[in-house]
Amino acid sequence: MKTRYLLLIALFLFLLYTTVFAQATIKAEVDKTDLSTDQTLTYKLIISSSGQEQVIPKAPDFKGFQVVSSARSSQVSFEKNQIKKSATYLFVLSPEKAGDYQIGPATVKIGKDNYTTQTIDIKVKEGTRPPVQEPEPKTDLPQYTL
Repeated sequence: MKTRYLLLIALFLFLLYTTVFAQATIKAEVDKTDLSTDQTLTYKLIISSSGQEQVIPKAPDFKGFQVVSSARSSQVSFEKNQIKKSATYLFVLSPEKAGDYQIGPATVKIGKDNYTTQTIDIKVKEGTRPPVQEPEPKTDLPQYTL
């Protein structure tokens, strides 16, 4: 009987701790970890927090990738007399060349605390499509000056 009460008290304290102190989460994910040079990769950074503090993330270094496009979406809701905020940052990345890469951690400061994501390992293989070559300028066209 005492064991049951101790277990219930421990469960209550755990739930109280996670409710009071779980103020923010930050998560990074990619749609694939193996790709070729003629594919793109989508990196998603998801930040959830409670309260009214300003959330400004520092995106990771996308070394070995070129950012093709980026987007941001946000959502605000009220739950149990608390403001809940969520922001999602999307980056579409194109690999510069084949190789093994690591997308470093993203960081965000929320209130007085810093939060960091994990690093993500990416393997890029050579694609089947030949590299795009710049067209040579045509010299037989007349040159005009304004």
